[in-house]
Amino acid sequence: MSEETKKTTSTSKVTVKKSTTVKAKVETTDAKVEKKPVTSAKKSAGKAPYVTNGEIRVIMIGGLQGCTKRQIRTITALGLKKIGDTKIHKDNPAIRGMCRLSEHLVKVEKI
Repeated sequence: MSEETKKTTSTSKVTVKKSTTVKAKVETTDAKVEKKPVTSAKKSAGKAPYVTNGEIRVIMIGGLQGCTKRQIRTITALGLKKIGDTKIHKDNPAIRGMCRLSEHLVKVEKI
């Protein structure tokens, strides 16, 4: 090793494209970082907190012809096969998002 590498401990070597050597300075600090207290719930502007109790009824009102593959997979994941099929699901954000993706094909009712 060269004398320069032995003397400096705050530099590290980075090799770029086999022939070029670049020295980068590495700075370390021993200061303690204060953590902010974690809030239990974030408030979003204009939205009410989501309540996850209850069930919803999902009814298929439109056909799958002419739909995208993503919409077809979403409808089948909801358990719907043909027009008029009805399934009852727990009311949660995942199911609501699936219904929102294909809102022109399904009707959602709270139970």
